[in-house]
Parts: sequence; structure tokens; C-alpha cells
Amino acid sequence: MTATLRAAAAAAAALLCLPTVTAADPKAAPARPHAVRVIKLERADPAEVKLALGSLLPSREVVEPPVFAGPAGEPRPGVVFSKADVVTRFHSELRVVPDERTGALVVRGPEHLVQVAADLAAVIDRKDGDPLPPLKALKGFAPKHAPASDLARFIDALEFDDVRAVALGKHLLVHGPDDAVKSVADLVKELDVPARPAAKDAPKE
Repeated sequence: MTATLRAAAAAAAALLCLPTVTAADPKAAPARPHAVRVIKLERADPAEVKLALGSLLPSREVVEPPVFAGPAGEPRPGVVFSKADVVTRFHSELRVVPDERTGALVVRGPEHLVQVAADLAAVIDRKDGDPLPPLKALKGFAPKHAPASDLARFIDALEFDDVRAVALGKHLLVHGPDDAVKSVADLVKELDVPARPAAKDAPKE
């Protein structure tokens, strides 16, 4: 195509308001679809589940919809928000809103993070003394000797890549990549042993 024909084609496209087609960036990751789920709770407080979820996923609270004053982006003075306007974003992609009226937790985000919220809710919502329910996105442990809180502290201190741990009573829940979680499982196995006997006092001379 000559330069004259190309110019004519561009002019015609402009007159017809044809959309400009650009090549997709081959390096850009495809957007992951988001799922919405209403997690119904029988016993647990949805706010308690949201709080525990913050131990497994980084979080921050934001006001939605945002209200801004101008170019500087500062909030308008005198605007008061209710608790219903505050949404917690976990992992920068998961949004969580507790519904106190129905006792449910409403979540939206990538399916694997939504499943994390569902797993955690199932653990917290079970009856006292019941075993851990089947989990899909979390790894659960029921240590016999080591306190779950101590194990969670050790895991956090060792800074496994993308691994978070939370102790719920006598149980330990871990979230992270499969290979890292396997290393955590090996660590829990090594530490979940009876405590060593107390050292005896040295005999007096």
C-alpha cells in the first residue's frame, strides 16, 4: 500500500469513527475472572472471620465508593461514612464485607482467594471439639504436643516465601504455595513432639 493510500484509509477511518486496533501485549498476563460468594455462617460472627482472614492475607480498609474533592484527591470535608461503606481488601484483589443482619460474609475476588475465605469460615464456624473440616485452599494441622500459637510464630519468623500462618485454638492453618507449605508441614512434624524433660539440678558437693 502506497503512502497516499495509507493516508486515505486513515482519513476514512477517522470519518467513520472506526476503533483503532492495537496489537495485544504478549507479555501481559490475562485478567483472572472474579467470583462472588455469600458465605453463610451458623455460629461464627462474620466480623470475627474477617479479622482472622487478615492474619492469612495482607489487608487494608478502604471506603467505597471513594469521595474526592478535586485534583489533589483529598476527601471532601464533612463527609461521614457508615460502617457499610468500609470494605476490606485482602491481597489487593479480595474484597470482604460482613453482613451482620444475615450473619454472612460476602466476598469477591479470584476464585482461589475466595476459597481461602470459605475454608477459614468453615473452620471458625464449626462446633467446639469438632475436627477440622475438609479444606481446599488451606492446609490444616492439629498438633498434639506443640501449641499452635508457637508453631504460627515460628513459621512467621522463618519468613517462608508467600506463606502465612494463623493459630485458631489448638489448630494451625497455613496458606501459601504448595512447595512452601510442604516445607512447613515438615517443620511442624519436627516440632510437634513432647517437650524435653526438665534439666535436673546438679548434685551438691
